[in-house]
Amino acid sequence: MLKSAAAQEGDVETLVSAEEHSYPGERGVETLVSAEEHSCPGERGVDTLGLDGSESRCSAHLETTMTQYTITYFNIHGRSGAMRYLLADQGCEWKEDKFSFQDWNDGKVELKKTAVSIYEEGFGSYHASRYGESLSQGSAHCSQCIDCFFILLLFQIFGQLPMFADGDFILFQSNAILRYLGRKHDLYGKNNKEAALIDMANDGMEDLREKIYKCLTQEWKTNKEKYLEELPNHLRNFERLLSQSSSGFIIGSTVSFADYNLLDILLFHLFIAPDCLNSFPRLKAFKEKMESRPKLKAFLQSNEHKNRPFLPENML
Repeated sequence: MLKSAAAQEGDVETLVSAEEHSYPGERGVETLVSAEEHSCPGERGVDTLGLDGSESRCSAHLETTMTQYTITYFNIHGRSGAMRYLLADQGCEWKEDKFSFQDWNDGKVELKKTAVSIYEEGFGSYHASRYGESLSQGSAHCSQCIDCFFILLLFQIFGQLPMFADGDFILFQSNAILRYLGRKHDLYGKNNKEAALIDMANDGMEDLREKIYKCLTQEWKTNKEKYLEELPNHLRNFERLLSQSSSGFIIGSTVSFADYNLLDILLFHLFIAPDCLNSFPRLKAFKEKMESRPKLKAFLQSNEHKNRPFLPENML
């Protein structure tokens, strides 16, 4: 079976918890992450505790584990940070397939190699070579086949990361993923108006994220000073939104997917500019409020989180 991610870089499956995890720091490690209890046995078939405290048997195959979510991304926070915070805070488990930028650029990641093969050969030829049958003969099998489901999506959306899997359902585009999780976990406001305002706030966060990524992909060391000069103007928009909130969340009385996105953006900016929130008391209080949520706090204190870099080394 094609792995549900870009992690054909080894065959070790490691269990990770939000409290005690030693980051593997090497290629070929697939990680199961829980928001509460775990260990790092470094081998398949180890009994572990579920989120409810019950024992479960860790299987060698994704489809037979308790975990149904998979995040596929580079080994940085990047555009996958917010979804991790959401999953951890909601008490969900997820699997990670991660790899380096170097391996991706060198074509060593199976996800990219498969997509390139399909692009060059055509889907029909790829299916025939993989299954030994023509696409028309294999169509019934193909409709139920996670391998082909991945491949069809890759063929349509070439090279997009992060990639998110909920069982056999695959999504690309980080904000589409957040909205999907928002709907699934009731993190999208209490009515249509709140949902629209959450979308508005989240789109504003995406505007800021685009600005920083554009700066990073050009010449960060040269552009950093100018970007940081303009940063207060961007943060002020979210400070104003919070001034209209009595709950401390960005929109409405309960946490939404946009709150996890804002937290992710704030943590990144504190990494590059530790004093950036000094003039924004509401944003600072928002960050502290989110970080104090028990399950999210446990994840933020875990080695799995702390040992994941915000940026590739060559961008620092």
